[in-house]
Amino acid sequence: MIVSKIVIDKYRGLNLNLNLAPLTIITGSSGSGKSSVLDAITLLFNNLGRKVNHNDEFYIEYQIVIDEKYRRILQDLLNSLNHTWIDDKISIVLEYHRGKFRQLVKINGEEVILLVESNNESRIKIPIEVEIVDGSKILDSRSLKPRSTTSIELVGNVAEKYGTLMNLIDTLSRYLREISIVKLGPYIDYDEYVHVKDLNVNTDFVGTHGEYTIPILSKIYTNPSLSSELNILRKIMRNLGFKNIKAGWIGDGLGLMYIDKRGKISSKLPCHAKTILSIGSQLIILKKPSILIIDNADYCLDSKSAEYMAKLITSFIGFKKLQAILEIHNQELLKYFTGQYTIIHNIG
Repeated sequence: MIVSKIVIDKYRGLNLNLNLAPLTIITGSSGSGKSSVLDAITLLFNNLGRKVNHNDEFYIEYQIVIDEKYRRILQDLLNSLNHTWIDDKISIVLEYHRGKFRQLVKINGEEVILLVESNNESRIKIPIEVEIVDGSKILDSRSLKPRSTTSIELVGNVAEKYGTLMNLIDTLSRYLREISIVKLGPYIDYDEYVHVKDLNVNTDFVGTHGEYTIPILSKIYTNPSLSSELNILRKIMRNLGFKNIKAGWIGDGLGLMYIDKRGKISSKLPCHAKTILSIGSQLIILKKPSILIIDNADYCLDSKSAEYMAKLITSFIGFKKLQAILEIHNQELLKYFTGQYTIIHNIG
């Protein structure tokens, strides 16, 4: 698990305090803000080193689980600032209130970093007090250079704290950048055949709507190291009635073939099969710590296909450093998304 909790206040009208799990389901009535919860989760990761566009007030707090490698590095830096870290979690707060943008890092509920930007004036407030070039970019140490008129303040113990602060922000930012954020939906639909002239593949992303599923699945079939993961997907598809499914070169492009329930060779997939095949391909190709977010995850799924999609996702959570957050409309399908690694939130 990567994000264990998120607190949202005023962001697009939301006021929520949500514990997250390896598999988190967000459900609720139409217009309740389910998709906005997904956007709030991605806001931090998608804006590292950039300024967040904000017109309205908001407060978002992320509780991040740090892995062992980075925990040791961060612990040494925090010790230099006389902070004792008692668990594996760090909280990062982004807040815009009364014209001030604040970035806050907390451990054990205690503030260890506070950056404030207001009216084009920026300051580090904790652990030292100094005016800086720009405090509006998310965890960006390059923007935290002291203004020339204040650089004389950085001497002795203050200079040591400033150096430690820069290392702390760099390390935390580097850890967050190693996490892959993948968002699919709100619908998945694609052609089962891609002509060679149209091949343009991002090798680690099937596309928001699954548009690169066939090229990526074809590549998966040529990689023996992915055979065990591919077999999980093939088994799911076989149980849904799509036997011996394969992807690869067909004529002047990449295509798909399988044996249908009547024993005939076919290449066309119904909507629910496209959805599961695309999600499965994305799960297989994920390599580094990842958060998979699926907006409208039950798009065109019936009871049986929802059951198998739940099995597919939980299978990969079991052996990959993966967190999945799904937004689901049909509450009748929630019974399939249960287990010790699952939390379901009904937000209205």
